Amino acid sequence: MAVGTYRAAINGFTCVSETWDDALNWDGQHDELYFRTLTKVVSKDGSIVATSDDSSMTMGDVRGFGGRLQVGTARDWLGSRTGGIVSGDSFPTATPYLRNVDLGVKEQADPRRYPPYKIWQGELRDSDDTLVFLTPTLWEWDPGQGAIDGWIAWQKNVDGCVQGSGVRVRPDPGVCSGVRMRPA
Repeated sequence: MAVGTYRAAINGFTCVSETWDDALNWDGQHDELYFRTLTKVVSKDGSIVATSDDSSMTMGDVRGFGGRLQVGTARDWLGSRTGGIVSGDSFPTATPYLRNVDLGVKEQADPRRYPPYKIWQGELRDSDDTLVFLTPTLWEWDPGQGAIDGWIAWQKNVDGCVQGSGVRVRPDPGVCSGVRMRPA
């Protein structure tokens, strides 16, 4: 039986087109981003073996916002740079699709969650048909409730569809809470 160790990571991002923010930038200059990753490990009988919901640090303007990582080239009204992501910004390098650091070294030197960082690592075996669902998403931070709340509710509904059903996710006319499924 072959066994492999696999790792999935988020290396970084490039902002192609920033979002529209409120005119006064109450949540920081221009865009503030964070990654959110939902992970589910499902056995071949459909039972959920492990689940996690993980967020990165918020990245962008740090002025007046504790716990953020200064990222981006935005300038405030006075020309100061305290972060804020604008169209054309990339992080952590100009080529974020190329990882230029060892993840283990980076995690030991700075355990904060920002790119590049590991979102899942584990063993998979040929014979056990374990499925790993990784759902990484990138969000623009705004105060209050928003689209992420609906997304989390949808993910919880998916758990109910998959758990104990003995199904694999595949395109099919049978729909359970927006996820097309059929027996393996």
